[in-house]
Amino acid sequence: MPLAVPARLLLLLFPLLATGCAGLVSPESGDEAVQQPPPAAQEPAVEEDEVEEVPDSELSAEVLYALLVAEIAGQLHQLDVAAEYYLRAAQATRDPAVVARATMIAFFAGDEAMVREAVPLWVEVAPGNARARQTLAALFIRDGEQEQAVEQLEILLDLEGAELDFEALRGLLDSREHREQALAVMGELVRRHPENLDIGFARARLANSLGAHDEALEAVEGVLEERPDWTRALLLRATIQRSRAGEATAALPDLKEAVAAQPDNRGLRLTYARYLVDSGRVAEARRQFSHLAKEDPEDPEVRFALGLLGLEQGDWAAAEKHFRQLVEGPAAGERGQEAAYYLGLSLEEQDEQAEALAAYRQVAGGQHAVDARIRAAWLMAEEGDLVAARHYLQAAEPRERGESVRLGLAEGRLLVRHGHPEAALEVYNTALANFPDQAELLYGRAMAAAELGRVERVEQDLRQLLRQAPDHAHALNALGYTLTDQTDRHAEAREYIQRALELEPEDPNILDSMGWVEYHLGNLAEAEKWLRRAWEAAPGPEIAAHYGEVLWESGREQEARRIWEAGLAEDPDAEILRETMHRYLE
Repeated sequence: MPLAVPARLLLLLFPLLATGCAGLVSPESGDEAVQQPPPAAQEPAVEEDEVEEVPDSELSAEVLYALLVAEIAGQLHQLDVAAEYYLRAAQATRDPAVVARATMIAFFAGDEAMVREAVPLWVEVAPGNARARQTLAALFIRDGEQEQAVEQLEILLDLEGAELDFEALRGLLDSREHREQALAVMGELVRRHPENLDIGFARARLANSLGAHDEALEAVEGVLEERPDWTRALLLRATIQRSRAGEATAALPDLKEAVAAQPDNRGLRLTYARYLVDSGRVAEARRQFSHLAKEDPEDPEVRFALGLLGLEQGDWAAAEKHFRQLVEGPAAGERGQEAAYYLGLSLEEQDEQAEALAAYRQVAGGQHAVDARIRAAWLMAEEGDLVAARHYLQAAEPRERGESVRLGLAEGRLLVRHGHPEAALEVYNTALANFPDQAELLYGRAMAAAELGRVERVEQDLRQLLRQAPDHAHALNALGYTLTDQTDRHAEAREYIQRALELEPEDPNILDSMGWVEYHLGNLAEAEKWLRRAWEAAPGPEIAAHYGEVLWESGREQEARRIWEAGLAEDPDAEILRETMHRYLE
């Protein structure tokens, strides 16, 4: 990407000839130059107050040429050329800002030789620049020159107002190659300055970021012995404990103790609450977030967390309260959009369909925009306005491929659900023309074709899907079920269903399919076994139809009637169940 050369460069050319090179490259231009650093290096950031003032000097033709070539090369993504010419300009002008920029570009060009020329020059022309010293220390660490690295950091400690930024230092190192050297340097600094807790804290952070969790924990514990109420150190200890154990639960005892010792410390309580969530202790987390909400009722993040926890625990009314407060309160922007979506979910769970629809329609952007549109369309269709639901889905403006696929799937599924499989096929055909071989679209079209009894289409799509994903359990099950329900290829069907069952042994739909194929193979006892398991796992109308039929054919008519009636209670309009009952009862 370009080095963000000011587009006004040529317009500024004549004033620059008079003012000299100190004004040619601003510190800010360095920060804008490249957005993504290479893996093993981070650019040495240049702050405005770190650049020393130097007397203006006339630009020579050679310097001006070097600067222009450097910037133009950057625009053309030729970082090696840009670095070479910036280094020439830096060596000629010795301007701290130019040298800093030359250093940064050399890092991004990945030219080790130029980096090693530029960094010492930067320290030489700007001896009070903390970033320059820190970058030189990083080079010494990379070379295994620990004493020289410590010397540079000692100088940095003596600079008035300077701070050790060891996160930036870590970014200049390759953690795999330089970890031991970096930690040794930090250990030496701690030994020399045991009273400086900032150094001990920095050592703990650096060790943790480099994966040396035991050393990090030892370091932060040493800091906390001297300053047990230091919030940053307490939070760092929690981070280290989590990283070391690989789970948030490991940090909970110490966090709980810290919160008890400092009950008014909002940062500690918030971290404790989040770690409780990550540990699956939802009820405890909810209590902590409730405490935070009482302290600051307007905190949108706490309110949002309480809403999500309410959804997690099935407390729909509480979730509605929190999300409604966010939607109707001052929480604007994307967080407000998210809250509107979750408000719709909580209202749906309470059968407040009209209000849920209104909430979904408020979601105009953000990560849940497509989800909200699909939910709104679903509600419109359920209320009998399938045309409006389709128009609403079609009016969406998807931002990327995945959203387009989801919208097409939603429209197809709506049409199948509401008795229009032929129209669903048209939707899927159009979507697959744009996204050939997309697995979910192939599956959706196969299900629509199954509704129409078009076995050849079902087979073709599901086999195509299975060529891409041989372990797609639902495709295997759908193919097996279709073959046993609509053809006499029952032995072949059983093989597909058996493979699906091996992948998903507790899936009630696959259990139902296995029972149904065993029934068609004449194995009533086996069929009943599988269908009973399916019914106990997920009592629904289709499983009720199959299970009741097997019971009836086994001579257990009263049990069959009971199962059918229970299925009707779940869905009085289920066509498959009504058709089965009509065959046997009328």
